Order: sequence, then structure tokens, then C-alpha cells
Amino acid sequence: MSIDMYPQNRLIILLAFLLPLLFASCSTNRDPEPVDHYAAQGTYVYDEGTGTLSWDITSSTFPTDCGLSVGIEEFTVVVTDTNLLLTSVTNPGEDLPPFHRDPPGTPGDITGAWHLVEASGGTYEVIFDVDGSTFAVNGFDITC
Repeated sequence: MSIDMYPQNRLIILLAFLLPLLFASCSTNRDPEPVDHYAAQGTYVYDEGTGTLSWDITSSTFPTDCGLSVGIEEFTVVVTDTNLLLTSVTNPGEDLPPFHRDPPGTPGDITGAWHLVEASGGTYEVIFDVDGSTFAVNGFDITC
């Protein structure tokens, strides 16, 4: 009996040669793409009544042209249930794009995590702790 008499044998032989090649090219042991991560932290004072925020960045790994350098910056703030708008008082014209939170929170309450996604795909996260005094900013694959 030859192989030609049983067509399923051809399939088995073909698969025996092809499957190892397919699985070798689909390895799951590859390292993930690197992600640039920057972080800043410090303290803040927020006055809901006047709509002002002062943050003091005490440490930062952000590139200097990103504007998140060590030091104090003042903002006027509008906080809705889903949006955080920061207008710089310290550096007029260098306002930040709106940050968003989901699920919605309480208008006027700045605490919690806020997110911003750039058109380039980079993301920012600002977290104002409920202790009312500390905050952190994280940036991933951002462009400045």
C-alpha cells in the first residue's frame, strides 16, 4: 500500500511539517513593546469655593519640555462630574487639555483619578488623593 491510497495520510504528513513552523512564528515568549513612563508627585491645595488649585511638584521624571518640573504652579479649575479643566495662572497660555474621569464623580470634587489620551496615543493620569494634600501624575508614551 502506498501513501496515495490514503489521502488523509498526506494531510497528516503535511501538518507534521507545517505545524512546528507555524507555532515557532507565533511564540508568546516575546518581550512586550517598551513603554516610556514618567512620574511626578507632590502636594496640592484646592479651594472648591474659589476654583483655584496650587500644586507643588516635589519630584519629577518628566522631560523638562513637558512642563511638569519641580516647583509650584497655580491654576483656576473647573470640575464637573466627568471633566477637569486646568487653566494655568503661573504660565498663562500653557493650559492643560481637559482630563476626564469615568465613572462620573461629584461636580467640584477634585479627588480621584483623571485621565487624558493624546491624539498620538500617549496617556496621562492625575490622581488627587482623598487626603486632600498629595497628588501624582503619570505619563505613558507621551509627546511634549
